[in-house]
Amino acid sequence: MSAGKLIALIGESGCGKSTVAAVLERRDGIKAVQSCTDRPKRSPDESGHIFLSADEYDRIPDDQKVAETTFDGHRYCATAAQIDECGVYIIDPSGYRELLTRYRGAKEIIPIYISTTSNVRYWRMRRRGDSDAAARERLHHDIDAFLDAPNIEGVHVVDGNGTIGDTVREIEKIANVWRW
Repeated sequence: MSAGKLIALIGESGCGKSTVAAVLERRDGIKAVQSCTDRPKRSPDESGHIFLSADEYDRIPDDQKVAETTFDGHRYCATAAQIDECGVYIIDPSGYRELLTRYRGAKEIIPIYISTTSNVRYWRMRRRGDSDAAARERLHHDIDAFLDAPNIEGVHVVDGNGTIGDTVREIEKIANVWRW
């Protein structure tokens, strides 16, 4: 269900963005953008992105990219066509700013920052299979990348420390998904 809204999910590693997006798709029929990336998969069954080689990524025309960012040394992007077809996009603050600048579609963009303590994020990353070192490295990297996320103009800050169900219900209320 693409409708006229795009929920831009912003949050550090392990805050629950992918799980929230999956629940929104399953419960509400809101399709998530599968952004393109030149990052390798973390596990063989990982989904959520279109995984490309660096050469394949380079072949995406710049004028088709409406949100591009480099995160942890890897490039990510989405095209206007992807945004037009979907209702949820997992994005970092830098990519969100670019989306606001480059996207010319008719969608209302609703920025939502999932605020979660580093302890909760660490344990969620460990539970999904990240090593101790990888989880700690991601926590450290995210400090600078998400420093201003709660202060993005118009952002809705959602407490992500509880259950995913609570987080999803709060996002559904903010985005008024029942009217899509």
